[in-house]
Amino acid sequence: MDALGRAALTAAVCASAVAVGDAVVLGLTGDNLVDDDSVRWWSGVVDVVHAAAYALLAAGLVRAGAAADAGSRARRVLRRVVTAALVVLAICFAVGAVAGGAPALLEVPGGTAFLLLFLAGAVLGVTLLRVPGAGTAGALMAAPVLLLGLAVAAGALAPRWAHPGYAEAALYVGLALLGARRADAVVAGRGAATLRNPAAAP
Repeated sequence: MDALGRAALTAAVCASAVAVGDAVVLGLTGDNLVDDDSVRWWSGVVDVVHAAAYALLAAGLVRAGAAADAGSRARRVLRRVVTAALVVLAICFAVGAVAGGAPALLEVPGGTAFLLLFLAGAVLGVTLLRVPGAGTAGALMAAPVLLLGLAVAAGALAPRWAHPGYAEAALYVGLALLGARRADAVVAGRGAATLRNPAAAP
């Protein structure tokens, strides 16, 4: 895994920790980890973490490119939709970090991007389940379908525990692994080609 892959995975884990932490805090106390009453520096840190995670995940998907698409036009379209959603979310959270909260103008594009991220990400994950080397990433990306269903079911018994944070965590880590794993596959392929033909080395 190269530097971008490590950075994307680290950022995904941090954003996942925030999402799961919010779910747990809400379930236990009824309050969110970050809300309108949070101190400015804390909400700013959370915004920066999300902005960085979304930007790095988008960069990983762009860099993985055709390797992540694995020869499928449908996967290419889905990957681009997910990437676009990540870019929009990165911008929304970056503006929020600078402005002390996302402006109302960004609520609609941000909410739409978040929904597309889940929908397109889950479908992309399902299509990756049988792609060699991408099964783990695909399973994590598809997991939100089950996890959101479980959250709704849990909410019927304990409303405070109905939270998308667990689904977010699976999706973020899956996206990071997709970019990193497919990029590693490309690097490995180039290395094998170099061994067969040393003249092809850069």
